Amino acid sequence: MIPKDVWKKLIPKQNHLNVLTMFLAHEGEILSLSHISSVHGNSKQYSYKLVNELSRLLVKNKVNFSIVSNKNGYIFSCAKQEKKAIKQESSNIDNVKLIIDYLNDRADKKFSATAKSTIENINARIKEGYNFNDFKYVIDIKCQKWLNTSMQDYLRPQTLFGNKFNSYLNERPQSQPISQIESAINESSRTVDWGLG
Repeated sequence: MIPKDVWKKLIPKQNHLNVLTMFLAHEGEILSLSHISSVHGNSKQYSYKLVNELSRLLVKNKVNFSIVSNKNGYIFSCAKQEKKAIKQESSNIDNVKLIIDYLNDRADKKFSATAKSTIENINARIKEGYNFNDFKYVIDIKCQKWLNTSMQDYLRPQTLFGNKFNSYLNERPQSQPISQIESAINESSRTVDWGLG
């Protein structure tokens, strides 16, 4: 099984994970440098460097895999347990990006989806069983309450997705303030309804 510290090294380098995911998708097939570089928009030299760095990283961390290279390209294979862990981690990275993109859009922020503490907080909540709709609700509820107030600086991943996540998830939306016109309409309708007018 892939040790957790491998992911701490792989996740910040999205390019390594992209190449690894590509190898998994084409396991047992020949992947040429041309194909790898065209899919990821990199030069052949950079793709070659990525494959070599990825190989060294996997060897260093005792991951059970093999990469055979020849003049046509690379053939990758990996143990079943390793594939499962890689796919799960890749899925978690996609979830982190989706959540952070939503937060950035809703709160007009520019947080990075690759920040270590952000990834750890979101992954901890995912492991507890929370899903995207839970994250979305917390973001929405706290934006409603904190945006354009002195609390808006706390609209950040470490606050929203930390230890208080469950309590934020159980908060109710604030009731909308009633305008003077709506109040007058409600008052007059009460008068009519009760026959007091």
